Amino acid sequence: MPYHIASILFLSALLNACASIPTPDTSPMGEDASIPTTPDVRIDASATYRAIDAHALGTPAGLRDDLGALTAHLVAPARNDFEKARAIFVWITHNIDYDAANYFRGVLPKIGPEDALREGRAVCFGYSGLFEAMARAAGLEAHSVSGKSKGYSYQNRAGTGAISHAWNAVRLQGNWYLLDTTWGAGYLDGQRKRFVRRFQPHYFLTPPDAFILDHLPDDRRWQLLDPAITPPEFDALVYLRPAFFQNELRLVSHTRGHIDVRGERLNVALQAPEGIYLSARLLRNDQKLPRELVTLDRRGIDYRLEARFPNSGDYRLRVYAKRGTEASEFDWALDYTLTVR
Repeated sequence: MPYHIASILFLSALLNACASIPTPDTSPMGEDASIPTTPDVRIDASATYRAIDAHALGTPAGLRDDLGALTAHLVAPARNDFEKARAIFVWITHNIDYDAANYFRGVLPKIGPEDALREGRAVCFGYSGLFEAMARAAGLEAHSVSGKSKGYSYQNRAGTGAISHAWNAVRLQGNWYLLDTTWGAGYLDGQRKRFVRRFQPHYFLTPPDAFILDHLPDDRRWQLLDPAITPPEFDALVYLRPAFFQNELRLVSHTRGHIDVRGERLNVALQAPEGIYLSARLLRNDQKLPRELVTLDRRGIDYRLEARFPNSGDYRLRVYAKRGTEASEFDWALDYTLTVR
């Protein structure tokens, strides 16, 4: 589904987890050259890549011991560079586990691409290094990019700021695109301290104006934005998740991530297309509070959320979204942090 760009443009107008890896060279363009921005392509990936996705998912398990042979198999039916990158992205996100055991022990082993293949697990720089190696084996120009992200630790330690992370840039038909195989593979379940595989196509060739909301590269040129935003501007952005874009939501009243609340109530306005439904909960110390503290009123595409607070202090307002009225689960779409005074 194409992403709803209106909210991102609105944010731009207002602006006027894992260890870091070294910032890579910027490729043959030269140290002082600017990085060309990517075209504004919003791809319906489910339709565009159906055949190449099926091919990647059907890859024989025995090929994973040989990076070259695995890559050659993945890209064999690709009709263009986009399908080459997609096949590699899909295979990695469906076959490499995030190394949750070491992450929760505070150990982040730096392993190479062959190690990630052999072990079947990695942390972010292992994922990005593997994509880079496989992309280059397929004849693509790709780089690992290091920077800050609003990932797992950011979600669970409000106000402590973004953490170090690594992802990729790949050059396709003369233009640079951004992707994150780590986040494309799934997420960390903090309660059970385990990795949960859940494919997130949002992180494949994500438009730069959406990618910047949770990824800030150390080298600002890899934002692929003109003008680039500053670290303080990045920190101030509302914390939007893939479901926000996938369900074409739009911010109306509050575009900054932190809200100072004076009084016992807060009203937040959002928009959701017909057929998209929202839910919301207040959290305190990562614990969900009673549902009745948040009420939602919908009129057409307009939602008004009213949150009520039992006392002063720090809270989180989490919004969820889903398509249709069937009994499917709501997906986490965005977070606000709140200080009630």
